[in-house]
Amino acid sequence: MTPLLQSLIEKEFGATALLHDATLLTGGASQETWRIQVSQQTQLTSYCLRREHKGDTEASLEIGGIGLATEALLMQSAKAAGVAVPQIIRVLDPSDGLGNGFLMEWLEGETLGQKICHHSDFATIKSQLAAQCGHQLALIHAMDLGPLQTSGALKTMSARECIEQTYAQYLALDVSQPMLDYTARYLLDHTPEQHEYVLNHGDFRNGNLMIDPQLGLTAVLDWELASITDPAKDIAWLCVNSWRFGNNEFWVGGFGHLDDLLQV
Repeated sequence: MTPLLQSLIEKEFGATALLHDATLLTGGASQETWRIQVSQQTQLTSYCLRREHKGDTEASLEIGGIGLATEALLMQSAKAAGVAVPQIIRVLDPSDGLGNGFLMEWLEGETLGQKICHHSDFATIKSQLAAQCGHQLALIHAMDLGPLQTSGALKTMSARECIEQTYAQYLALDVSQPMLDYTARYLLDHTPEQHEYVLNHGDFRNGNLMIDPQLGLTAVLDWELASITDPAKDIAWLCVNSWRFGNNEFWVGGFGHLDDLLQV
């Protein structure tokens, strides 16, 4: 893979750019995330490479993802709309030989939800995070998707379809939780009225948000579950108990209050 990365770097940054280091951060059945360090003259710059294994786009789509090529386009649209996302440097081309994916800027910050909720470094900024999340969600939900909206790359789902999909995923685990069964049946019998269809990030939660101890929310990450549905889905997912990391009194991500989230 090293020769392919060096070739990619030269295409993007010029013949004097050299691959200094490539570190695999996460790797799964279909996708990988790498930290790529590029040396150019006396400067060392880090980038993030996300890629699907060659030919594994279908595997990504089967687990509900939109595929990295579409994710890159969506992040570029989000950047243009003012959403805090990393800058996409290059969308991989078949000639690169690295499969589908993209190279983006490397941002410093914390994404570990447990640490954000409990470490003293974030004690001061936590009170601002719910409002910052609300601002980012407002920008996301107002995005004009243009061709992405009509291309079929993003699934459009009603509120009921979202409930049915989540319930089906739970049933597939074959782990009985009576409260979840009751909740699913209640929601299916009292399906919320569909108010509007907007872009949903799909996994907007503590753990997919990059947080700086002084600045707060600096980037919204991991857009692969994006869809077009009711904006309440994103809001509710951020408030799920699992993403509070023990801080149950703070409904929003374990760090903030619902009123602050919704004030935008």
